[in-house]
Amino acid sequence: MDINEFNALPMETQKRLLKRVVYQTVPPGEVKETAAAAGIEDYTLYKMRDENNLDNYFLIRPELIAIMHHRGNLRPVLFILELFGLVAVRLPRPDATAAELKRETARAFKVFGEYLEHLSAALDEDSPGGNKLTAEEYRQIAIAADTATAQIAATKEAARLAMGGKAVKGELQISFGGKGQA
Repeated sequence: MDINEFNALPMETQKRLLKRVVYQTVPPGEVKETAAAAGIEDYTLYKMRDENNLDNYFLIRPELIAIMHHRGNLRPVLFILELFGLVAVRLPRPDATAAELKRETARAFKVFGEYLEHLSAALDEDSPGGNKLTAEEYRQIAIAADTATAQIAATKEAARLAMGGKAVKGELQISFGGKGQA
């Protein structure tokens, strides 16, 4: 489902979908423990998970999604991803053109190339303070590398969709969870 399909749903359905996300995030047997860890009453977390309670006790609100969509600004989501050391990559639309895929992939590689040059300079033994990166410089290089890697995966997925969604026999499937499948 994309943002336009989500926005087309009735508000009650949007709320139920978001409640389901919270429900799936906090399994039934872990509500009390999770609530205690978050510093809230377990009653409150139970209500945040309850699909029948659509007017109060929201952890995620459809209005936040509408605001981000209207403003074209995903800052809250990006902030949360950064806290967990993750990066976001825009997935290509199934109907994306080759030119659009090329442009997005080229952009990701341009950023990665800039950081690769910075890394090369830091590893140059003749550079001032050679072989030194600050923690922030390392973080920026890691983000650029992860973004480029994810963009390659997104481009590959678009190519698979262009083939009618068929998997290629013998192709290595890579998961960012660290598990690969043949």
